[in-house]
Amino acid sequence: MEGNAFHPFAVAAKRWGRSFHSMLIAGPEWELPVTGQLHKGFNIDASIHYMIPGSRNLLGIEVNNEWQNGTVLSTLRPQIRLTLSQTVKVGFVASIPLTRATASSGFFIRLIYEPKRNR
Repeated sequence: MEGNAFHPFAVAAKRWGRSFHSMLIAGPEWELPVTGQLHKGFNIDASIHYMIPGSRNLLGIEVNNEWQNGTVLSTLRPQIRLTLSQTVKVGFVASIPLTRATASSGFFIRLIYEPKRNR
C-alpha cells in the first residue's frame, strides 16, 4: 500500500432530447502517501453521449481535466457502449493525452452490470 486517496465529487447530468445526454463530474482530490506529504488537486470531467435510437448502445466523448501543482493534465476519452443483455453492457474506451508529451495513449474495457428495474 502506497497511501490513501480521497476524492469527493459532485455530479450534474442533463438529457437533451431523446438521444443526447451530458454529464459533469467535479471535485477536489487529496492523496496522502505513506511518506506523509499531502498532494492536492482538482478534477473536472465533462462528457456528452449519443444514445443510438431503439437500443441501449451509445457513442460518446469524455474530457478529463486534472489540476495538480499549477499544471493542467487533460485526457480525451472517446467511447462506445454495447448492450450484451438486459443487465450486462460492455464499454470500450480509448485514452488520448492532450497536454502531456510524455504520456502514452491507452485503451480499457468496462464491464457494466445494471440490475433489472421493477416498474
